[in-house]
Amino acid sequence: MMLEAMTQAAGWLLHKRRQFGKSITVLKEARNVKYGRFVAPGNFLRVEIEFFKDTEAGATFKAAGIVDQQQAVSARLELAYFNLGDKQPELAPLDGNLLTHTKKRFELLRHGSVSI
Repeated sequence: MMLEAMTQAAGWLLHKRRQFGKSITVLKEARNVKYGRFVAPGNFLRVEIEFFKDTEAGATFKAAGIVDQQQAVSARLELAYFNLGDKQPELAPLDGNLLTHTKKRFELLRHGSVSI
């Protein structure tokens, strides 16, 4: 779950950095994953994501999860960034809908509300 939280945060950062230019972000590789502190029920995991470098098919990030000022997890994450139509041309019509939905979700997360 901690790795998933960091992956999702990195995905949002990638969308924002690339001005929502593609519809899909997925974890391609997690390297140097180190688990430290357990996240007990009732505790909060603060996720810190740092852009590391662009890659041919996405980007790489340094990621950390912190609980009570102690590192709970760290990793280097590589995310792939693409449109469905790039992989399967018959799915290209879905990319526009996915991007619209992703932008609305981003605004909801960013501001706490979205009008539909």
